[in-house]
Amino acid sequence: MGKSCYLCGNLERENNRKNQKTNETDLPLLLIITPTISQAIILAINSVNDVESSYSGIYTLGNLLIIKIVSVHQLQKSGETL
Repeated sequence: MGKSCYLCGNLERENNRKNQKTNETDLPLLLIITPTISQAIILAINSVNDVESSYSGIYTLGNLLIIKIVSVHQLQKSGETL
């Protein structure tokens, strides 16, 4: 997560030097890929199912942090997820 904050900070500073606005789509996305994740951990970190994804097993940590958790064992078995 520290690397993600570092990259966002560098991007902000670079855009400030160029007098440009930073778009949300320009910010890096941190993906945490885990083989399993328990419901207790999902609740403890206040993550929710990702509404942008049509797959179960992909969680987001809110709007402020651009972090997604992919739980491999919860993904549907299809050609797109293998």
